[in-house]
Amino acid sequence: MKQAITRTAIVSILGTIAVGVGATPAFAATTAPSCIGRTIHNADSDTNPVGVTLKNNCGSTKKVRIILDWGTDSPCITLAAGATKTWYSLSVLADYDKTVLC
Repeated sequence: MKQAITRTAIVSILGTIAVGVGATPAFAATTAPSCIGRTIHNADSDTNPVGVTLKNNCGSTKKVRIILDWGTDSPCITLAAGATKTWYSLSVLADYDKTVLC
């Protein structure tokens, strides 16, 4: 009887882990709308990191975050309607991935 309970517990734990692995993270954010213009300045040397210029062409203030591969993401950036902001990564290895709402 004890063996059956242990086996059931292990199967239950493994099932929970398997479900958790494929789940979308709770912090997954929505992609910023197309009215947020994005200009990517790719790293062009060992000393010039990737940069992103954002322009808010929306009719209202938006809060966005720049998501990078191989680098630290930007903080949450507040852009008033019509505002432009350029943000540079600290990593020359970083690659632009996407811009999301925050």
